[in-house]
Amino acid sequence: MSAPRLFTALMAVALAATAGCDALELLVPELKSSRPSPRPSSPRYSQPLASPEAFAFQPRQWVPQVLIGDERLGYQSLMFTGLPAPAAPIGFLTGSGGGWLYRTQDGGASWTRVAIAATTDRPHVAMRFIDANTGWLATATQVFGTSNSGGTWELLSDFEPASLPGAPQPSPDPAHGRPITAMTFTSATTGFLLKGGRLFRTRDGGRTWAGEEIAGQPEPATMIAAVGDDVWAGGGGVSHHLPGQGWAAPTGKFRFDAAQSALAFVSATEGWALAQPIDAPFGAVPLFRTTDGGDSWTPHPLKDAAGEKLIGGDGPTVMAFSDQRTGWIAAGTTLFRTTDGGATWAVERSTKRAGIGQIQALAPLGPDAGWVVSNGMIYRLTELR
Repeated sequence: MSAPRLFTALMAVALAATAGCDALELLVPELKSSRPSPRPSSPRYSQPLASPEAFAFQPRQWVPQVLIGDERLGYQSLMFTGLPAPAAPIGFLTGSGGGWLYRTQDGGASWTRVAIAATTDRPHVAMRFIDANTGWLATATQVFGTSNSGGTWELLSDFEPASLPGAPQPSPDPAHGRPITAMTFTSATTGFLLKGGRLFRTRDGGRTWAGEEIAGQPEPATMIAAVGDDVWAGGGGVSHHLPGQGWAAPTGKFRFDAAQSALAFVSATEGWALAQPIDAPFGAVPLFRTTDGGDSWTPHPLKDAAGEKLIGGDGPTVMAFSDQRTGWIAAGTTLFRTTDGGATWAVERSTKRAGIGQIQALAPLGPDAGWVVSNGMIYRLTELR
């Protein structure tokens, strides 16, 4: 290279240090790379792909909290109370193995195993807390209550009295011999449970229950959701009971499988169902949404902000909403999040970076906070500061 051209090249390098590589390529064409230029910027390339690995890094991380035991036991319910205050919510985790639950009173920083001696060898079916102190736990035949954050538990009802001599005697149960499959409470006095496909309602905090058939339901209901006195039961579609009006005919062309389905209402009009579509081809969308209190349901594919479908018809098994805008759905090892009421969803890539496996239970607390249980470990999602 001649002296003038060398001088020009050196000047170009100096300019590039302040003006960027474009100055280098403009002033000294022969120094440009022989590699092909990057693919052009266009809408085709600017849209995110519908793949877990295609989403940009988000400033969040999963913090392992405590190893809670053998993952083969299964974990039935994970929930937190006392939101939006206090800042350190109280949380509870119960397993399907029975006889125990885990409790945190410092926002998940530490967890304590609490024995529930009366439920030993009785699988837990459901757990519900309405505030930091008041909660209920259901086994296949019994309902227990606590008024001190799970410190102690009282047997409130036994639907199979012979199983525990001296237990409170419920009203005669036509579903005798069939297990409780779901339970929820909406206040300190009002609660609902499903047993043998029948709905039972309590008005005294779980001490006595009145049962009734779910009119028109073609299959035994296994899922339940409630807002106030409104209650929905999922079996073959969703049946809705309005106070003073009785049961409406079931709606929705889907059915619920107790092991791989979920039903949630975030208000008296808006609800979500993870269920198996009826007479639908393989890969049909398993998520349905209602905005009219369950009068109608529409398939609701999980799509990202670009409109790309994220998953097909298999995989999702766990669903929870913390409010009308924030919800999580777990499909095996993949976690989907929405912060706009389900209009769009994103894959939470941080679970893979943290080595989180099969997600068994979850509890979202807001756009960037929550907990999951996987492989015997509780993980907390935190936003990096």
